[in-house]
Amino acid sequence: MPIETYRTEHLPELQMLINHHVSAVIPGWALPAAYIEQHLARHPQQIIIDPWVAERKTLVVTQRDQAIAAAHLLRYAEDDGVGSDYRGAGDIAWLFASPEHQDAASALLEAAKEQMQAWNA
Repeated sequence: MPIETYRTEHLPELQMLINHHVSAVIPGWALPAAYIEQHLARHPQQIIIDPWVAERKTLVVTQRDQAIAAAHLLRYAEDDGVGSDYRGAGDIAWLFASPEHQDAASALLEAAKEQMQAWNA
């Protein structure tokens, strides 16, 4: 099961995956692709925590060129300007998976764990 780092080519499938989950919570709602892509690079509404993020990585599980699971990972900086509870920490900001692909979700969680270890988070 291929797990890849997010590329712009993944955006349409990622948008479908995210919006499938969003519409389950709030029927009729959907996020535009531009909003999703902007928030992969930066989360402007998080005016305190977002500047503390040193690295971001989005992982995508694909099957037949379709995103079936994705996770957005954050690593916070270790300097004194970062809140003590976040300093050097890693975070799975979000994870979405198609319900019928629990194996993809499990593989994605393992990949996220490996990334956190690589970051020494």
